[in-house]
Amino acid sequence: MHEDSILIAHPEASTQLVLLFHGVGSSARDLAPVGRALAQAQPQATVVSVDAPHPPQLGRGKEWFSVVGVTEENRPQRIAQAMPMFLETISHWQHKSGIVTCPL
Repeated sequence: MHEDSILIAHPEASTQLVLLFHGVGSSARDLAPVGRALAQAQPQATVVSVDAPHPPQLGRGKEWFSVVGVTEENRPQRIAQAMPMFLETISHWQHKSGIVTCPL
C-alpha cells in the first residue's frame, strides 16, 4: 500500500514529519515538487508525498474512496470506510520516520 508513496526526505536526525495527501484524480508524484520545497525549507523534516491506495474510477491518479455517485448524504459513510486505512498510513509513516507523537 505504501510502495507508491514518495519518501522525499528522511534526515538522520529528523524532528518533524510532513505528510502530503493529494486529492482524488491526483497522485503522490503531483505533490513531489511541493514536498521538495518543504524539505529544503525544513531540513530536519521527514517529508512524504502519500499516494492514495485505490485506482480511480474516473480519470487518472488515485483515490481514497470512490467519488462515483457520491452525494452529501453518502459522503460521510465513504469517508468513514476510508478512515482506517488513512490512519494506518499515518501510523506507518510515523513509525518509519521515528516520529510518533500520539497513538492512533
